[in-house]
Amino acid sequence: MENSEDLYGAISKEELYLKVANFIQDLILSQQLLPGDKLPPERELAERMKLSRTVVREAIKALQERGLVEVVPGSGTFISTREAVSKRVGDSLNLVFQLESKSIKHLQEVREALEISIAELAAKRAGPEHLEQMRSAIKDMDRSLDSPDEYVNADLRFHLVLAQATGNPLFVALVNSVVDLLREARLLIFESPGAPARGQKGHREILHCIERKDSKCAREAAERHLSQAYEDLKAGMELASKEKNLSGRAES
Repeated sequence: MENSEDLYGAISKEELYLKVANFIQDLILSQQLLPGDKLPPERELAERMKLSRTVVREAIKALQERGLVEVVPGSGTFISTREAVSKRVGDSLNLVFQLESKSIKHLQEVREALEISIAELAAKRAGPEHLEQMRSAIKDMDRSLDSPDEYVNADLRFHLVLAQATGNPLFVALVNSVVDLLREARLLIFESPGAPARGQKGHREILHCIERKDSKCAREAAERHLSQAYEDLKAGMELASKEKNLSGRAES
């Protein structure tokens, strides 16, 4: 954070809370304020900007609604981390998914649009550290074939590292944003016998292509992996539904 007394001094009395919010947003986007930085107290901000505390308070609320700041009771207002922003976007996507469709086909289309391109780019740009992290995630999945939660955590980590390997932070943010939706889908796959092992085959094929820096191979491997995962998801949902119906009949 810049140690400048003038950082908050450019707002005139006539401007409203949205302009104050936009001003602070610009400081965040220009990295004059960094994730984790603490904003001055409301009273101090109001004095520096020569505005009422009410205007400043409403500006902070607007920034909070945008997910750019986090208000911690008793501690103050902090610039949100990238993870917190991604989570907020993810919560919004999850709400849209719940309200609009709950369609696994829609989720599959999003995965294909994201993950196939990510694999292709990762094959061109992945560094040794990304390859090592992907190998580690695969090993963790091998050890967790009978532990859904642990397997899914390692699976999500594998795909997040793929996104990081592209060197494009927007891909990382998008993958982080759909993590909760993907977690639920991956857990359902465990209802389909042999699905985790088939998933591992796909992960190894993708990794092998990336190790060879073969983008076409990586793209095709990701397509096969997602197609198989979709079939396993549908089968898992069907089996879970049957089990639920049988359980309901038994209880009645």
